[in-house]
Amino acid sequence: MALGSDTVWCYDGAYIVGYPTWEIEGNSCCFWHYRGNINTKENEGNGEAFHYDYVQGHFEQCIPKIGCTESKYPTVRKRQYGDGTHTYRTTK
Repeated sequence: MALGSDTVWCYDGAYIVGYPTWEIEGNSCCFWHYRGNINTKENEGNGEAFHYDYVQGHFEQCIPKIGCTESKYPTVRKRQYGDGTHTYRTTK
């Protein structure tokens, strides 16, 4: 089970230039199913010193003949800066 997030942004050395594009992907295996995202957030970023994005996914463990027994809600938080650097933090 994995929640991924990819952001592409342009910068001029100090500020974000234009509007970043953001893609989210969930992968699962072994009776885990990606059910989608339950929470997303981002700022526009254009003309600002940084852009941030946040996603919280929903994964559910469903075992044949037993049913769905467990849910997990991993998160990905990222910041992209006008100097080209970035930071991220994930939870499982």
